[in-house]
Amino acid sequence: MFIAGSQAGPEPNHGVCLFQAAMVYAAPGLTSSAALAFSLEMYLLISFTLQQKRLQHRHKLALLCMPYCVLFVLKIEILVLGLKTPSSVRRDNETYMYCHLESHIPFIHNDHLSQRMGVLTRFSGPK
Repeated sequence: MFIAGSQAGPEPNHGVCLFQAAMVYAAPGLTSSAALAFSLEMYLLISFTLQQKRLQHRHKLALLCMPYCVLFVLKIEILVLGLKTPSSVRRDNETYMYCHLESHIPFIHNDHLSQRMGVLTRFSGPK
């Protein structure tokens, strides 16, 4: 809302507010999946180097695309939730700097996703 100039006054445009909420809620999934992709790539590179093999290009490409696929899926989820219940998309009343959804579903999904990515990151190393 800060960049759009809608931090004061009446509620901002629903589309701008919903897009910003989708970006805010999808960011934790992006960072946790990027950490998982990074640790998996390091593990695979070290394993393949010890076996005197090369990591295939398709594996590198999959690891590179994975965080952005997670970001895309989470953004779509938030956009669908926001479009189904437009009244749940609101500007934050404390800081007036960002929009959010009044539903707790995005919090729960982000929490579960981040926890799973963290566990996978922790156990992706050598056994």
